[in-house]
Amino acid sequence: MKKGIFVSFLVAASLFCAAPARAESAADMVRALYAEYERADATKAGGPDQLDPKLYTARVRREIARLNRACKGKDMCGPDADFLIEGQDFKITEVKTRVVSASAERARVEATFKNFGGAIKRVFSMRREDGRWLIDDIDFGGGRRLKDELKPNP
Repeated sequence: MKKGIFVSFLVAASLFCAAPARAESAADMVRALYAEYERADATKAGGPDQLDPKLYTARVRREIARLNRACKGKDMCGPDADFLIEGQDFKITEVKTRVVSASAERARVEATFKNFGGAIKRVFSMRREDGRWLIDDIDFGGGRRLKDELKPNP
């Protein structure tokens, strides 16, 4: 029993310490985000919350707050699936990131990975706010952007 509690504590501590918002570079933040999915799969835990305000800039947090207000009291109003991984379930493998462009305050980071073997690509527009790299936009391809995901479903 004590061993199980200790192991649970270690898993929780590792997830807390690996919080994407604590990353030193924009690419580190994106890698840490997908590492959370990999850890969650290994421990059979739920993945990270795609709408966690700690991941996003103030601008995106306002959009998330608007979405939450619009969806209050409604079923199935928010995103149908986790837009970070393109699905409701996940088995994330082969995560690769590369910096497309970077300055002191902004960066674009391309992430490629497989979810259940299907190739996925995301391009994150990152901004540094209060010393942390945060997501300001995501290009999902095909003209789809983060703002499209943060609208209530009809």
